[in-house]
Amino acid sequence: MCMGLGCNAAGVVGCRIIDSPRERLLAILTNSLVPCNGRFPLIITLLTLFFGGGGNLWRQAGLLTLVVVFSVAMTLGSTWVLSRTVLRGEPSAFAMELPPYRRPQVGKVILRSRRAKAWLGSVRQVISPSPMEQTRAMPPGFRCFRRKP
Repeated sequence: MCMGLGCNAAGVVGCRIIDSPRERLLAILTNSLVPCNGRFPLIITLLTLFFGGGGNLWRQAGLLTLVVVFSVAMTLGSTWVLSRTVLRGEPSAFAMELPPYRRPQVGKVILRSRRAKAWLGSVRQVISPSPMEQTRAMPPGFRCFRRKP
């Protein structure tokens, strides 16, 4: 279900690792109820059309959150109903494999952060003069922002 928040197609493809065919089918069927990134513009458009776009921003954000929470609740509810009725069966055991936890070493963290800072500094040196070079390459009489007569 979490994979479906990014993209439902990736969520369905990610279901192939589930061992039980019953649980795989449950995950695939209910994955379409989770709103993916492709549906968010549509949800925002519908909320704007039906509940007004010029209103309070916090109200709009609350409504969007409510729609997402409602869809996740509907996904969990439909999974529960399907697993009790049509797709009855024995639930399989869940085992999650995690890599061993290693405590971070302070020296390596400092060294890598310094390397990243140096890299970002060199990127900044390359990127920051580029807008000035672009304006120098313009024809002599060209102005970026033209004044209205």
